Amino acid sequence: VGEEEVKYTLDSDGCIRELSKTVVGGLGEAVGINYVSAADKAVLLEHLVLCGDQDYFERGIQTAIQERGLSFRPVDISAWSAVEVDFECDLERANAMFWGPDGLGSVAGDVLAGDVLAADFLAGDGLSSDVVGGDVLTAEVG
Repeated sequence: VGEEEVKYTLDSDGCIRELSKTVVGGLGEAVGINYVSAADKAVLLEHLVLCGDQDYFERGIQTAIQERGLSFRPVDISAWSAVEVDFECDLERANAMFWGPDGLGSVAGDVLAGDVLAADFLAGDGLSSDVVGGDVLTAEVG
């Protein structure tokens, strides 16, 4: 896992113990897609609000784990395509991958058609959320 990525380690139960860019011995990269139960949503939101403007999204998850005992389990997504979009060239690559002639448009269309429970979006002006059935799937937007 690279130096710039948000990395994680696990505890003995397989839950995330550490989550940051400075983790030593990271087992994988946090990609900003997280399932949060309805019971844990308020705690996570509290910790996200306390994050600084320059903090990465996962900082709120890390402090919620450390200070309030929230549990998150990593999920291997290596079977699916993903692109981190930081720059215009990343967006062009993502568009080509998902919507180009040989892209995954039909798979992405299935997800967009309702296979995802809900999404929370962390934006510069605060948090907004769409919740289905009380549980939340968070996605970093930004």
